[in-house]
Amino acid sequence: MAFTATRTAFKAVQRPSSVSSAPVRTSVNVQRASVQANTFAAGVGILGTKAGMMSYFTPEGLCVPATVIALEEGNVVTAIKTDETDGYNAVQ
Repeated sequence: MAFTATRTAFKAVQRPSSVSSAPVRTSVNVQRASVQANTFAAGVGILGTKAGMMSYFTPEGLCVPATVIALEEGNVVTAIKTDETDGYNAVQ
């Protein structure tokens, strides 16, 4: 799906002093850009709510912020990814 977005700018136009002293706004087309919108289908991975934040300390002593997620019922774990086998840690 593609559509064209138009950005509109306003410029002040002076009226004759007999009409009004306030400037009038008129629109002027200053830029036109084509935008491409894509839709991707993706499955739901995990359902949960943000419970808060915590600090995770690496073995080197580096403090890393981490989000704590409270899991909802109905989630099924299909795989556990580890740093040794996959290069990162995750639950799938």
